[in-house]
Amino acid sequence: PTSGQLYQILQPAGQPQPPNERPAETAIGVNTVSVEADLDGSDFGEVAVEADRDIFVAATNAVIKVSGGMASTIPLGFRPSSLSLDSDLRTAIPGVEPGQVDHGVLWAAGTGKVAVIDTDTGKVAKEFDVPGASSVSADFAAQYAYVAAGSAGVAFFAPTEPDEPPTP
Repeated sequence: PTSGQLYQILQPAGQPQPPNERPAETAIGVNTVSVEADLDGSDFGEVAVEADRDIFVAATNAVIKVSGGMASTIPLGFRPSSLSLDSDLRTAIPGVEPGQVDHGVLWAAGTGKVAVIDTDTGKVAKEFDVPGASSVSADFAAQYAYVAAGSAGVAFFAPTEPDEPPTP
C-alpha cells in the first residue's frame, strides 16, 4: 500500500471503586480506537514509541515520525528493517526510579546501512555503511549500539566524546 493509518487504542478512564475492590486503574471497560495519523509512504515496517508518545514507523527509504497527530518524513538512503530507541521506559517508582526518559536518539538499520536519528529535530545526525546490516539494538546505559552485520558478525558503536554522535 502507498498510504495507511496509525491507530491508537485508548483505554477508558477507570471508575472509582468502593474500598477493598478493584482499583480505578484496573476497572474493566471497553477500549476505544482513534486515528492517530494518516501515513503516506509504502512498505511500512517496525514501530517504535518514545516515552513522550512520539511514534516512529519504518517505511521505504524513510522513517515516519508521528507527533501530536501530525506525520512527518525523515528521509533515509535505505529501507530500515530495524528500529531501536535510546529511551529508558522503566516504570516510575517514587523516590527510586524517575520513570520514562527519552534520550532523543533513534537507531535505524537495514540494507547495509545504519542511521542515527535525532528524535527532537527529526533529522538524521549520522549515517554509516555497515555491510549486511539488518538489525540494531541500543543500550542507553552503556551508550552503545549493536548492529547485526550479516556474515561479518556484529558491529559495535560507541560515542567518542560525551556529546558527539556515535562512531563505529
